[in-house]
Amino acid sequence: MAAKGRGGGKTPNRVMELLRGEVIRTSQAATARATGIALQSVQNYIKGIGEPSQANLEKLSDYFMVTVPWLRGENIPTDYNWSSKMLETSEVLFTIALSSDISFGDEEKNKFVRCAQIILNVSDELKEQSNPDHLFEVQSMAQKVLNKFNEQNTE
Repeated sequence: MAAKGRGGGKTPNRVMELLRGEVIRTSQAATARATGIALQSVQNYIKGIGEPSQANLEKLSDYFMVTVPWLRGENIPTDYNWSSKMLETSEVLFTIALSSDISFGDEEKNKFVRCAQIILNVSDELKEQSNPDHLFEVQSMAQKVLNKFNEQNTE
């Protein structure tokens, strides 16, 4: 069996969840291109086959804007201020994304969607570290961002 972080073992759940969400939104091939990871590796990770190498974890970390330890399943910091700042920043981004006065290109839309997906993916972990009302508000905004840009993609 290969050493941890070198392709052996099990794909971390967070990697599977993020990739599955991205593939639903785009495709396996588009996800592979966007992340810089081989299509076969993306397909395997979605199925839970093989642990991503450190290089692939770093690519996923950059793409999904999360840390490598978080991808591996480690808990995010329990610092209330950190969580609050993350939610405040997301709220500002989502307010901009939902503005009807601003037109966005595909790259910007994709970044907003990725940010919204990340917030929704880490929501369970933020529950104990954040004001529940603020978290709910930001989750709602994230869902609106996903709805807005997914509707535009189907038009």
